[in-house]
Amino acid sequence: MALDTILIPTVNEGTSCEYHRVVLPFEGLGIGLNKRDHSGAIYFFNRLAPIPFNRRFILDLDDYWELPPTNPFKKMWDDRGTGRAIVRNIRAAQAVFVTNTQLADKVLPYNRKVHVVPNALPFDEGQFRRTVPDFNKYVYAGGISHKTDVEMIEELDVNYFGGLNGSQSLPLSRYMEAYNGQGVSLVPLQDNDFNRCKSNLKVLEAGAKGLACVSSRVLPYYNELDAPYMIYTDDFNWEMMVRSEREFADQADALSQHVRRHYHLKEVNKLRKELLEHYCGKG
Repeated sequence: MALDTILIPTVNEGTSCEYHRVVLPFEGLGIGLNKRDHSGAIYFFNRLAPIPFNRRFILDLDDYWELPPTNPFKKMWDDRGTGRAIVRNIRAAQAVFVTNTQLADKVLPYNRKVHVVPNALPFDEGQFRRTVPDFNKYVYAGGISHKTDVEMIEELDVNYFGGLNGSQSLPLSRYMEAYNGQGVSLVPLQDNDFNRCKSNLKVLEAGAKGLACVSSRVLPYYNELDAPYMIYTDDFNWEMMVRSEREFADQADALSQHVRRHYHLKEVNKLRKELLEHYCGKG
């Protein structure tokens, strides 16, 4: 049976997670979202179901469900029992798709049918095309949950996007415009259990736009596959950032080629489709 006739990819809150894990992938697969319910349908959603239901489903996760104390949403998250609800979904899912092995290890005690399907982008399409970089400009694009992370770069002159420091938040349909005309994407990240389970999406975004990328020397950014194409630091400061334009340009070009080779949505979707066909083919 064709996937499009049995699978119902569903978007609930319109979050960035859903955009990258449901909207973009299933657009690439040609499978429509939020289709009409029908008998025998299998749902696919990120983290939480849009409505309570007792149906077969495949769960997608791209974050750990236990927030760190530094996250501004932790109290609301805990009060609502969101983490517990996600664990219930993990237990009940036919399968769970995650972005990396660190998160897979968290899922395994609750569901053995867990698969790493990395984040990916449709490079050189729409908003994911290269920009003309200015390597004298630093950019940080991220949400307000990273308030304590960006304290690591407060010494630098940074262009912020995503709501931090009063910055502009762009709609998901054009959020990559935040990188236009910038030169170096900064990715400060504290080393904790939650952050180690995140994906390396910021690396993909920098590479998509042809920017250099400087990140903290922690997972998920400090990994064997990406390391040769990144610049790492334990201390974001002016002295560390003093590099020649040529050095940033060379790193940016290498990173741009690397992400297109290893994280192209068309290629990752082959794995996603194979897994979906396997689980949707089961009665």
